Amino acid sequence: MAAAADVIGIDEDTLREELSSGATLAEVAEDHDVSRAELIDALTSDFAEHVEELVDLATTQSAGQAGPGTDSGRQGPPTGDSSAPDATQQGPASGAGSSSAPAA
Repeated sequence: MAAAADVIGIDEDTLREELSSGATLAEVAEDHDVSRAELIDALTSDFAEHVEELVDLATTQSAGQAGPGTDSGRQGPPTGDSSAPDATQQGPASGAGSSSAPAA
């Protein structure tokens, strides 16, 4: 919200008021002589900065917790999880052509 308000040149409360009255973000920007492209650039830049901060934070936290040969930043089961179903161990597929009866 702050990035949009900044590029439009208004405070966040004013932006909230204009949005709550039914205007879109693009309409508010246009009403304040800010092009759609300028708005998109500002929001994209702000988003990219936040993503970089989160990646840096996650990398720092992961590096602080990981021991030799571990990947503590990963979530979910290990890639070699033997409890996961394996397509080669499943029975025949259901559907056309999968009947065990011989063809006539």
